[in-house]
Amino acid sequence: MTTRHPLISTTNSARALALMAILGACADKGGEPKTTATQNKNTVVAQSADNIAKTPAPKPARDGWINIPAQQGDSPQDKPRPAFAMAQHETTVAQYKECVAAGECVEPKGADDQANALCNYFRGDDYSKHPMNCVTWREAKQFCEWKGARLPTADEWERAATHDGAQTRKTIFPWGDHAPDHCQNACFEIVTRKESFYCYERQKVDFYNGTVAVGMYSPAGDSPLGLKHMADNVREWTATPQSPLHTKEENALYIIKGGACYIGAEYLPVAIRDAYPANTKGSSVGFRCVK
Repeated sequence: MTTRHPLISTTNSARALALMAILGACADKGGEPKTTATQNKNTVVAQSADNIAKTPAPKPARDGWINIPAQQGDSPQDKPRPAFAMAQHETTVAQYKECVAAGECVEPKGADDQANALCNYFRGDDYSKHPMNCVTWREAKQFCEWKGARLPTADEWERAATHDGAQTRKTIFPWGDHAPDHCQNACFEIVTRKESFYCYERQKVDFYNGTVAVGMYSPAGDSPLGLKHMADNVREWTATPQSPLHTKEENALYIIKGGACYIGAEYLPVAIRDAYPANTKGSSVGFRCVK
């Protein structure tokens, strides 16, 4: 289990506190994951029924991209937020290897990468559809530029995670407000191998050995527009620096979004933000592009 990084910022502390109350989807004595949002009478996080009822069916991805519509600002003084397209899922190992073969991306060759059994690049063909991890901020940026794209800003990432085609919803997770469930909608911190086996028998989801293949939790874990793994699998680099004053530093801090299979459920809410040094190559860190 990896060491958790300190939380440096949240856009909604109340949501973070709410999540702490519903942490779980842990196996009970019979192996059935608990959903504390519905079972704990003292702490109930209600699903947003109105949002769910009004959410239109997601449009099919076009060439692997999901269109995020333009949106008005929060106030008349705010500039409109322009439309963009986001990759439907994290960049996979297979996609990154195409960039390496084209001579545009750097093959991870560091001793630390090869020694880390959780770096998917070195785990064989079975992991070709898993997210590319163990990449620095610059390596992620280089891949996106090769694709004619870029890394998303933190604000774009958050808007995409809960946009339903008409507006950005105010929900805790991309799928709504109900608690995360290892077997149904998200891969997060492993509790026991018994639970992993239980989920595998129930949904053919095997998260004990690290990440899952992209789309494993679709559609239950998808955003309203069909984006996959916006809360889980690997955390994702953004183009947003923690401090605009320090972007020229070799190891400047950049905002990271989303949770990961290797860290706790408290990192799954859309509002949570962390910042990692640009040279970080953690097994819990990946990325996706926008254009």
